[in-house]
Amino acid sequence: MKDFLVEIYSIININFKTPPKPFSPFHIVAIGTLIVLSFFTIILARRIDEYNGRKFIFSVGVLLFIIELIKQLYVVFGMEKGMLYPWTYFPFQFCSVTMYLCLITPFIKNDKIRLSCYFVYVCYGFLAAFCVVMFANTVLIYDVFLTCYSLIWHILMVIVSIFTAINQKMFCSAIEMLFGIIAFILIVLLAQTLNVLMTAFYFIPNGILPFTLFFINPYYTNKRVMLYILNNYGGFALTISYIVVFSFGASVLWLTVFLLKKNFSKHKAKKHLTNNAITSKM
Repeated sequence: MKDFLVEIYSIININFKTPPKPFSPFHIVAIGTLIVLSFFTIILARRIDEYNGRKFIFSVGVLLFIIELIKQLYVVFGMEKGMLYPWTYFPFQFCSVTMYLCLITPFIKNDKIRLSCYFVYVCYGFLAAFCVVMFANTVLIYDVFLTCYSLIWHILMVIVSIFTAINQKMFCSAIEMLFGIIAFILIVLLAQTLNVLMTAFYFIPNGILPFTLFFINPYYTNKRVMLYILNNYGGFALTISYIVVFSFGASVLWLTVFLLKKNFSKHKAKKHLTNNAITSKM
């Protein structure tokens, strides 16, 4: 079985001659795909009820899980030929959180907890995924499979975020933002705890290069400029800064949509009253 998987995944282990550049034809096709799918997602989100909407969210979670499973098999049998597990591809990065939340939120009965989970991937996840697709320099690499995987993954993240925001009637109460930020903090703390424990008790004793969940492992020299600078001030500063910066962005997004939605509702109500007044005079 191992030899069979190695052979299969070796076939698709191909590279670009040169990695696609941002806003190259390859990248523009990905952006165009995102725009088209977003348009149809908005229509779909308005046409089905919340109950069936949760089924759709769960279906996207299952699709993401299948895609992630295929990627995990690829990096083990296609890249490493079944010899070892490349921990840098461990499926608990920030952009993996959407998959887990899509799989569990449809079964959460408590509205506050469910909305807080929605907030994490609708606001935090949307910002991260949208930036990755639009400014794709970090995912446009030599490996064809991983490049396509990354773009498809982040496009699906944007799609399910848009769908959830519309279909599940979000952006109505500040409570969802407050609980969502708390949920995000807990997720980041979990990732950092795993970073420290796994590095201290497994990677360092075994002489293995540590993985860095959410790119905030204090033992890992991060190549991303801002995280590299913060890394010099220790894991605590890095973790706090990560939470603050991401939460600020997610809060601004939530408040913007909330105000736009509120103004639109007022305008719609005013227009309705005007039409009723005209009808009554007639």
